[in-house]
Amino acid sequence: MIFTSQFCIKWFEVTIYVGQCIQYANFLVLQAVTPQRLEVLRLQLSEEIDHSYRERFQRQESELDELRITCNKFKHELTFLKSEYEHEQNESRQIVSELKLQHDAEVIINQVFRQF
Repeated sequence: MIFTSQFCIKWFEVTIYVGQCIQYANFLVLQAVTPQRLEVLRLQLSEEIDHSYRERFQRQESELDELRITCNKFKHELTFLKSEYEHEQNESRQIVSELKLQHDAEVIINQVFRQF
């Protein structure tokens, strides 16, 4: 009878141990990477990478648009300043030529009066 009760206890312990081993084996099977799971992981990773690159691309695109706007503004301002400079230059040339004519006329008048 002692042999039977010890046998029953051992049998019970072995049964519990086998149950735990089966549960652990099932857990390991769930952790194993199947081709389907591998494909799902690949797609998730691809989407995450694509998403981060898309965000970065959109940020750079908006920054580029801002820089284009600023560049166009500066180009317009430069064109305006060039035309203003040319206009001022033409006015200055005209004033200088008028002053030369006036000076030449005064010199001629002074020479004529000196002769008399």
